[in-house]
Amino acid sequence: MKALLLLLIIIDGYYFVLFLVENIPTFINTIITYLYTVTSTLDAVVLVALITGVITLLNSFYSKYSESKNKRREYLASKRETPYSEFIELVNKVSQQGNNRCTYSEDDMLKDINSFNSKLILWGSPNVVQKWNTFRKNSVQNNSENKPENTLVLIEDVMNEMRKDLGVKPVKKGRLLSIFINDIEKVIGKD
Repeated sequence: MKALLLLLIIIDGYYFVLFLVENIPTFINTIITYLYTVTSTLDAVVLVALITGVITLLNSFYSKYSESKNKRREYLASKRETPYSEFIELVNKVSQQGNNRCTYSEDDMLKDINSFNSKLILWGSPNVVQKWNTFRKNSVQNNSENKPENTLVLIEDVMNEMRKDLGVKPVKKGRLLSIFINDIEKVIGKD
């Protein structure tokens, strides 16, 4: 029964597409002919006013759309700023571990990661979530391919994706890590 229904839908879809292919050029031609007929009988002043009105109307719609899109972007950036800052703080705490008697326990780290995860679920962009998941999967793998250099590069990928999200241009490989790690070029093999 389901197969018959699917077959009927496919056949109907086929004939509908054929109908559109045959009739759309005629429809468009009819509209163009009508517009030409109407505009050829109009006075030039009226025609200019009509064109100006249409352009103004289209510009208004575009402005509203653009304004709405910018407001959404600003709203999301304000919501994303907190979890992204938490991630940077987490990276900073890990990099300071052992320096200047700084202690960052595993329990504190897990608490910070869980806090970051819960906020990322709500506010992280799809690209940041993807980069974060790539980093997490890499960091839990226990094989010979899991080199610390790769983990560092993945951390920087997450930070660069966060920067893009907030409207800041990403930086070249190693530049963000150099804030946390001296001689990063030697660690990641970049001159």
